[in-house]
Amino acid sequence: MPLWAAYLVKVYAWRTILQGNGFLEAILEPFGIEGPGYAELNFSVRYTVELGGNRSLGLFWDLFNATNRTNLNGVQSNRSSSAFLTSTTAFLPRQMQVGARFSF
Repeated sequence: MPLWAAYLVKVYAWRTILQGNGFLEAILEPFGIEGPGYAELNFSVRYTVELGGNRSLGLFWDLFNATNRTNLNGVQSNRSSSAFLTSTTAFLPRQMQVGARFSF
């Protein structure tokens, strides 16, 4: 689990052009949209209590996407769609989990 993750999404289009000499030219170029990117800040707090002998109790608290930033996903690249160049989904919002582990 990384503490900080950030990504930039860029969409590319593959197109071919028929040249005057009869040859096809293949081009891979940016598709006119840069995705909204992805950024996430995660925290984890852990504490272990020794209970004597080989026994211990571990407590933990994890926080994912601490800033609760909306990370958009699923940019629609179909030109015939009414949702063209818009994000249709999002990654998960802030989440927390707590737990305990007894070792013996």
